Amino acid sequence: MKIFFTKGLVLLGFVFCLLPVLAAPDNKVVFVAGIDFVDDDNYLHIFGAVENKTGDWICNVIVDLKILDASGNDLGAVSTTGERMQGATTENYVIAPNEKGYFHFIRDLSKAKGKYKSYQVLNIRYMKGPSNLGSKLENVKIEKDNLGFMVNGVYRNTGKAIIKWPVVIIVGFDSAGRINLVASSGLGDIDNAEAEEVKYLNPGQTASFNTYFLPYVPLKNVVKYIIVPGFQQADGE
Repeated sequence: MKIFFTKGLVLLGFVFCLLPVLAAPDNKVVFVAGIDFVDDDNYLHIFGAVENKTGDWICNVIVDLKILDASGNDLGAVSTTGERMQGATTENYVIAPNEKGYFHFIRDLSKAKGKYKSYQVLNIRYMKGPSNLGSKLENVKIEKDNLGFMVNGVYRNTGKAIIKWPVVIIVGFDSAGRINLVASSGLGDIDNAEAEEVKYLNPGQTASFNTYFLPYVPLKNVVKYIIVPGFQQADGE
């Protein structure tokens, strides 16, 4: 599978993440390719990451992709909601310097006018983010069964501002080190149907989580995995 890049326009960001701006893929937000495949239901899955080498916090990262056949023609795939959107958003809404943001891009190929061969990275859009945010996971326990991963632990807001919609993200890798699993879950309890997901965390505040992740690839192919914190929004947006 070949991956192609075309340069985009580099614009300045703002403190709060409202709308992303364009940035060239060869700038300081580096694209990291994972695996890509078409499943039995004719859905395309692309896994990957971006690494933040800007020296600043960034947010609202979108990787613009173009889905191609063997001749380089745009397949015009649509999202799972029927929209013709070609942007992959990272599960980590805010990404610290030298950290990675991970994504799982899914598109419906059932109405595509050809067979999928490769994808093209058109742009990586992002904005400069607030630097007063932070989080970490504590006492994380992972139990792997025949289907997926049961994960529980404690999420802590280590920053100086409120964070909204904190999430736990699992990232898996195959034997070659390629990303083949990216999924996120809110802070809730899968064993308690009445438990509500945590919407906000004040600075220093903690919340426990108990969740389950089911990969799209055979579990045996996920030979390494990490659990990282994230949040969908930052205070002040």
